[in-house]
Amino acid sequence: MPNYSIYVNNFQLELVLTRGINYPEWSIEHDFEIISQVDTNDTQTIMVDIPIDSSCTSLILTNFGKTDQDTVIENGQIVRDQTLAINRVWANAVLLEQYLIKDQSQMMPDYNQSNLNYAKEHNIELDKVLYTDTLYYNGTWKFNFEQPFFKWYNRLLFEKLKIFNHWVTQSHLGIADEHQIKKLKVLLECLS
Repeated sequence: MPNYSIYVNNFQLELVLTRGINYPEWSIEHDFEIISQVDTNDTQTIMVDIPIDSSCTSLILTNFGKTDQDTVIENGQIVRDQTLAINRVWANAVLLEQYLIKDQSQMMPDYNQSNLNYAKEHNIELDKVLYTDTLYYNGTWKFNFEQPFFKWYNRLLFEKLKIFNHWVTQSHLGIADEHQIKKLKVLLECLS
C-alpha cells in the first residue's frame, strides 16, 4: 500500500558500481537491505532499501578501498576506473529528480597519496567538498534533506523550476495564471 505521508520513512537507492581491478567497497550509515543485484561485464547495479525514521535528515554512504591500481591505465589512457554512482533515488516509492539529488549531495573525498602528490606537483588545489552523485574517490557521500520531506522537496523543485524558466514552472505544473499558482501554494501548505 502506498505511503502518502509528507515525511519520508524509506529510501531506495540504485547504485551503479564500476570495477577498476576490484569493485568499490561501500557502507551506508543506516540499516539497509540489498533487494537486487545485477552484474554485467565490469558493472554491478545494486538496489538498496533503507528504512528511516521521521527525524532523519541525511543519508550517508561511505566509499572505501579504492587503490591506485583501480584506475587502469593503458598507453597513457584510462581504460577502466573504479566508481560508485548513486544513479536513482526513491523516497517512499516516489522517484526523485536526479539533478536535485546531485544539488543536495556532498562528497567529502579522502584522496589517496598519489592524488595528493599529483596535485602538489602541479599546483592544483583539491576540493574538500564535491557536489556530485558519482564517487571517483574514497570518501563520504551525504544527501541532506529536511523533514517533512515532501514539503521540502516540492518547495525545492518549484524553486529550481523557476530558475530554469518561469514558463517551465507553468507548463510542468499545468498552471495558467497567478491565481492558480496561489491555489497550488495553499494546497501544498494544507498538506503540511
